[in-house]
Amino acid sequence: MGDSSGYISLLAVSLVMSNLTNLFKQVLNGLDFFGHNILVPILFAIALIPFIYGLVNYLVLGPGDEEKKEQGRGQLFKANVYLVIATLVWTVFWSFSWLGTNFSLPSLNPNPKIEEREKIQPIPNTPLR
Repeated sequence: MGDSSGYISLLAVSLVMSNLTNLFKQVLNGLDFFGHNILVPILFAIALIPFIYGLVNYLVLGPGDEEKKEQGRGQLFKANVYLVIATLVWTVFWSFSWLGTNFSLPSLNPNPKIEEREKIQPIPNTPLR
């Protein structure tokens, strides 16, 4: 009786770990979708608007007006900071994407699937002395 209860508890832990792994992958995939398809494009668009505005102030309106030139330079600096922040956020969501596809917890299943058994390298037969 003690062996079967240990096997059942090991099986229960294995099922819980499998469900947690799947839940973690789903959360990471949801964050990946939100980040890549919604948040990152919005951040790059927000960063692009001041960049264009700063270029217009600095290059088009700035040569005749020093105040516009300084304003354009400040806008270009802010836009560069925004672009760096957008790139960092994109990198974080890329990491979520990588984790979502490559994350797995170790299996506690005493009877691995055939694919897992095929990964086990057999020990070669050696002659006895």
